[in-house]
Amino acid sequence: MNVDEELSEAVVMVIGFRTRNYPRLDYTVLAQRFGVSRAPGMASRVEAILDELGRVEVDWSKHSLASGGDDARSFMAGRHPELSEEALAALDWKFTFDWR
Repeated sequence: MNVDEELSEAVVMVIGFRTRNYPRLDYTVLAQRFGVSRAPGMASRVEAILDELGRVEVDWSKHSLASGGDDARSFMAGRHPELSEEALAALDWKFTFDWR
């Protein structure tokens, strides 16, 4: 499957990967990038991915924070092959931040 560059960019932007000191969801950035008419649809797609990320189960008795993040990233990569490596890194960053 090909990478969905726009969805991947939206994931990175909403999480604030590489632009903030910690993940903080900000959907308002989507209107600036994708326009007011497309922003709600992009937001829905990102929300669905983040909801799925929040439901990833990790056996913390067998994992460190880093290896748990790796597992979550692998899970999301398998479920969403359309996401870029940067988007997957953003998801890993958010997941490990939320669990620290």
